Amino acid sequence: MYFDGADDSISVSNTIANVQSVSFWEYSNSNSGNYLRLTSSVSVSAASGTVSGNNFSSPTVYVNGVANGKVKAFQWNHIIITTDTGISSNGIKFGVLGAITYFAGFLDDIRLYNYALSPCRHIPFR
Repeated sequence: MYFDGADDSISVSNTIANVQSVSFWEYSNSNSGNYLRLTSSVSVSAASGTVSGNNFSSPTVYVNGVANGKVKAFQWNHIIITTDTGISSNGIKFGVLGAITYFAGFLDDIRLYNYALSPCRHIPFR
């Protein structure tokens, strides 16, 4: 999915219970971005290369198979965030946080899991 950074987003109205892992690929010309929102307060974003699971309970973040790795501009980055505390996602949005902070770039292969991915599943295919 391509997001222009000005006004593009995708909404999913279904509720998905007990989300414990989020996995996706991103590509942009920046090492910062607002990728997705699971609820009005739980989201995934990056600032200066550091990916955050905002309001996840004790998240573990993997970037390109490396714990606490950094997102790099002008390349595909594989991001996984896990938590042991399930999130009941509702009002899911891709490509925007809040009402005005849009992502500029590509998001691909977004997956939500109802379990915390094991360490062996954190290594992306290259």
